[in-house]
Amino acid sequence: MEIAIIEILLWLGFGLLLWALRESLNGVEIELHGPPPPPRPAKALPPASKPQQLFEPIGRYADRIIHEFAMIDGRGYRFECVCPRREATHLAQHQRWVAPGLVYAECALPPRLLTAQSGRPSRDCR
Repeated sequence: MEIAIIEILLWLGFGLLLWALRESLNGVEIELHGPPPPPRPAKALPPASKPQQLFEPIGRYADRIIHEFAMIDGRGYRFECVCPRREATHLAQHQRWVAPGLVYAECALPPRLLTAQSGRPSRDCR
């Protein structure tokens, strides 16, 4: 019986030793790595572009008409894809986000659109 009590006390001491070792190693890990870095601020969403003119409807998205071509800030753009607002931070420099989630990529407008629009000979919109 005495041996059983001694064995139990030894196991309890071993458990206490392991617990103390774990606690001290957690402190060492924090000292080595330092405090966790502060969270990075989220990228700011680019402002939504407002097309001055839209040409050639090709479909619908979110109860809005999708146009194949758009004139934004005096430059020509062609519809590329649909993109939710939260993903607009990943757009390239030549792309514009238009509500409700349409992405237009910069391109030269077809000459027939420019002629029909102004009645003048066409020109490259870049």
